[in-house]
Amino acid sequence: MLKPLLATASNILQPEQQPTVKALIGLQTYTTQLRDAVRARQLDMGDKEVQGRLDELVNGFAAAANVITRLLWEADGDKAEMDTHDLHIALKQSIGNFFAVRSLLERSFATRYDKHILCSILPSIPPYHQSFLSPILEHCRRSIAFLKAKPSCPHPQSKLPNSSLQALRDRADTEVTCLLGYLQTINVGLSSISEIGSLNSTTFASKMTKTKGKQMDQDNENRPLRVRMEVMLIKCDLLLSVTNKRMNEVKARAARSMGGEENQDAAEENMKSEDRSRSKSRGKSRSKSVDSMSEIGTNNVVPFCAANSVHPPSDTPSCFIEWEVLTEKSLIECLNFAASCAEDDRIAILTKDIVHPDWLGVASLQQKASTKSKSQSPSPLHPCPSSTNMSNDEDSDLDSSITSFNSEDEGNQDEDSSFRCPLRTLVALHDRYEEQRLAIWLTLPTSGRGKMSAFIRGGKDGAVGRAWDGLGMNIILKIDGSGLIPYGLAPDKLSKWTDLVAVRQAKRIRKNGREGDVIFQKRPLSQSQGGV
Repeated sequence: MLKPLLATASNILQPEQQPTVKALIGLQTYTTQLRDAVRARQLDMGDKEVQGRLDELVNGFAAAANVITRLLWEADGDKAEMDTHDLHIALKQSIGNFFAVRSLLERSFATRYDKHILCSILPSIPPYHQSFLSPILEHCRRSIAFLKAKPSCPHPQSKLPNSSLQALRDRADTEVTCLLGYLQTINVGLSSISEIGSLNSTTFASKMTKTKGKQMDQDNENRPLRVRMEVMLIKCDLLLSVTNKRMNEVKARAARSMGGEENQDAAEENMKSEDRSRSKSRGKSRSKSVDSMSEIGTNNVVPFCAANSVHPPSDTPSCFIEWEVLTEKSLIECLNFAASCAEDDRIAILTKDIVHPDWLGVASLQQKASTKSKSQSPSPLHPCPSSTNMSNDEDSDLDSSITSFNSEDEGNQDEDSSFRCPLRTLVALHDRYEEQRLAIWLTLPTSGRGKMSAFIRGGKDGAVGRAWDGLGMNIILKIDGSGLIPYGLAPDKLSKWTDLVAVRQAKRIRKNGREGDVIFQKRPLSQSQGGV
């Protein structure tokens, strides 16, 4: 029942829609039959036969996600003819079911699928034998790059009719909504995983000393947390990018929240004048992307979901999505998660660069990759398979992935690098958020916009600012103040973090001093009572 799906996933050729749909129906039938059999016979999940069936099912869900991602984002021909709505739903379900069923497996079975998680943050190599999650995260990165590079609003001289522009916008918002759903499902699935060993941890287990064994245990616990951090950062980056493209609406909502149509009209007029002036005088500013809106063309659009997969406007009106609220929630989630990592002495999750031999636990792979790159240079996206054997294909995929990753590491670590350490990425995301808040504040009526510093902290009652301060007070105790500058932290923000820590320590000293005075005052009293 699962053979057609597994065969399609292992084939390097592009899958076709109709056979894929039939294979997915077979997976659904297999799942239903297994569930009914376990219930009818009242079998235990630890039963050997049940474990074997669950193992096959996890493999089936991974294969399903593999095939769907290739069908959605790599299909040739006219995608408008493809009904992608059901495929998006099936992909999200496959991701969730993969993690759910994997959690039912015994460790000996579950570790077989660790490569899908570990390799998810590495470059994706079709046909994705190493990780079906990798192309999902990579597609999110491509969408982020598109949103940063292409405008979302038409130029006044645009010849596109309003209906076409709205349809184009709805497709974009639907695509982003789908990607956010995938990222959230992956994040929830990873939260249930306590540890992941290296791919060959059993080989080295007998050679480990007690000290190295403890370090290996901590590394195993850190791996799923590091992947979670990467997924959360991608989600936040995606939301920030969408918010930038919807900045006019965000500014209008901010004006309405101040109350009254007069404030809204004034803000919109102020916004237009600010757009004109800043577009001339701030050409090199990072925050220019917040306000500049140029022409959009259908020829430059990333292939999003097909038209028939877009939800009707009455169901999900894109103009009513408060992207800025979603962005704030996501950023707070990232900041709190990073703060908890620092507080739990897992600072390496935030600061350590990924080294492939350590990350994957395969010491010989980097040598293989360097040797292979000298003899042949296959395209990272289209490797040349040396054999039809599945295991050989997997080795080829992973080697090519490492070669591609190392080539990026050796190049310039620019601001948009996808593989910089999480702390540097998080600092950059927070900077972008503050730029957005500043752009909004500048367009609000001066009579009611309040202090700039308070508005930039964002969220309800400065929730983003509090989360940022919480991260700083935890992380500055683990890393020397000057050591945070290379991660992109501005000196003024470092100074504020230092002041916050000093204030907190002073409060503790005063509190401990008062407690000591109380104890000292009570002690003579108790002694005198004892004498009586």
